Amino acid sequence: MANMGRRLIRSYKYRLYPNRAQEAALSDMLGHFCDLYNAGLQQRIEAWSRQGVSLGYVQQAGELKAVRDAVPELAGYSYSAEQQVLRRLDKAFAAFFRRVKAGETPGFPRFRAKSRFRSADFRVAARRRDFLHKLSHGLASRHRVIAMEDLGMDALKRSFLARSIHDAAWTQLRDMLTYKAGSAGGSVVLVDPRGTS
Repeated sequence: MANMGRRLIRSYKYRLYPNRAQEAALSDMLGHFCDLYNAGLQQRIEAWSRQGVSLGYVQQAGELKAVRDAVPELAGYSYSAEQQVLRRLDKAFAAFFRRVKAGETPGFPRFRAKSRFRSADFRVAARRRDFLHKLSHGLASRHRVIAMEDLGMDALKRSFLARSIHDAAWTQLRDMLTYKAGSAGGSVVLVDPRGTS
């Protein structure tokens, strides 16, 4: 009865096929995101060549609000999606520096053509949920009984493990496993974590 107040609701995802007007709007959005990527790259190049300063994601993301204020077209799109554009640029530089360090042909990050800028990322949270759904489905379909440590999540989130706990999304995984195992005729057993690791 203690869990009666907590209802799990299943959701379904569908692929959408945009009409011509929607396709045009999506194309415009990707074009503006491409411009943001290229502007971020230009800013990094100039900061290094003029001042010897190496910019990173944190500095550029910190200026994103001002950029959106200055460019009205960007203000109409998702703030988090624009953060992901800057993260994409940051990953390109991280890969470049990794290749330099390994003595490989580095391949400096290049400006992107709008015709080749064909995707946008919207929260990381959606990708994490997708991964957890696939993982929990696989476990629930292969095993009748699944044992998990009964971790005190609230206490752990306040500890030095907070970042990794959040990234692992353990509570989401436990909830998904519980209802998927139940639907498959199995069960999830929570085990006292003392002495288990």
